Amino acid sequence: MERTRSFIAINSISPAIEAISQVIRSLQSEVRHVKWIQPAQAHLTIKFLGDIDNRDIPSVCRSMEDACQGIAPFTVSLGGVGTFPARGKPRVVWLGVGGDCEPLLTIHGRLDEALREFGVRREGRAFRPHITIGRPTNDVEGEELAAILANFNQETVAEMEVDEVHLVASILDRQGPTHENMHTVSLA
Repeated sequence: MERTRSFIAINSISPAIEAISQVIRSLQSEVRHVKWIQPAQAHLTIKFLGDIDNRDIPSVCRSMEDACQGIAPFTVSLGGVGTFPARGKPRVVWLGVGGDCEPLLTIHGRLDEALREFGVRREGRAFRPHITIGRPTNDVEGEELAAILANFNQETVAEMEVDEVHLVASILDRQGPTHENMHTVSLA
């Protein structure tokens, strides 16, 4: 049985790439022991699916279309940085997503429910929209990183119109992940 590691995301963030690059460059000069993403790989994950059976992909696509039904294009703002988890050993450095997030929360909630039949587990925590911009290594000190990020510019660095939702394949290799859009749903 063929499986594809995948997630559902806002993957068309080209207008915000320069702002994301600038945030990463600013942080690189102050933060050590973080593997930063390539800005062109940046995306806003709505739902991580894991390895799904390829035979289920058409049904997952239909679930995406249903989840996006009645959602018009909307604008979110990018700004502020932090880590997940906020306390203890950080695993992710993120760029915050704010503004009109209600449509994202609606799509996430609908997907959380619809994708259970494909073995995708519901989130055990509240959905917090963000863009992962780095992954700390084992050498990072959580408190030190938190202190640096707390002093970082928390203002909005970009706004982004969301008009599509994507099913994305994540192909892992030695150089890191490569993302390929498998299906796109346009918001109307």
